[in-house]
Amino acid sequence: MGFVRKLPHQLVESFNATLEEVAFSDFLIHVLDASQPNVMEFYNTTMRVLTDLGADAKQMLVVFNKVDKVEDPASLANLRNHFPMPSWFPCKLALGWSS
Repeated sequence: MGFVRKLPHQLVESFNATLEEVAFSDFLIHVLDASQPNVMEFYNTTMRVLTDLGADAKQMLVVFNKVDKVEDPASLANLRNHFPMPSWFPCKLALGWSS
């Protein structure tokens, strides 16, 4: 489920039914672009939406993508301090999923 910031009001209602499906999920994967300077703002925005939907207490895996594109080592260190157990992926990593 992707959340877009500053979504035009006329589109918000179109997404309501889709967003409400999150409440029925057993597990959420929250993917964040670590290279974005506003990554914490994006995280907080998503968490506010999940709270509004009553889905903020669901089991969640936080995944940071594009960690190899983070230019400021202090930014990455701050993310690692705030999220001690996330998954970290460089943007060029190919994943092979198996059962």
